[in-house]
Amino acid sequence: MALPAYSHVPVARSEVPWALGVGVIGGLVAGVVYSIWAAATAGMLVHMLLAMVYGIVFAVVLGGLRSAASDIMLGGTYGFALWIVNFYLIARRAFPWFLDASPVVQFIGHTFFFGVVLGWFVWRSRERITIGSP
Repeated sequence: MALPAYSHVPVARSEVPWALGVGVIGGLVAGVVYSIWAAATAGMLVHMLLAMVYGIVFAVVLGGLRSAASDIMLGGTYGFALWIVNFYLIARRAFPWFLDASPVVQFIGHTFFFGVVLGWFVWRSRERITIGSP
């Protein structure tokens, strides 16, 4: 079975409100899933605010994709990039105690429990408005 070719279609100006809303909600959903997985309680407010910001960036920049596989794969890649930036660039300077956490656990959390969930949520939200399904 051949997969149809999908390409990135930038979010049109008329879709920016959709992307902002989906980014906030998707970031929160992915942030909650990540927090449940990581059993994170400290810094929850900061974590949720960052999750919303990261969700907005993902939805606005990459929310124009039209394939579940593309959105989910890019979500995972986005989560991986966030892990690199958060764990090795920001934490190293701002929160050195964060480096005591396992990098493997942080990689799994950022990539799969945040990025993949966010990618799936953005794809599913796009499908709902495109197809009109509940």
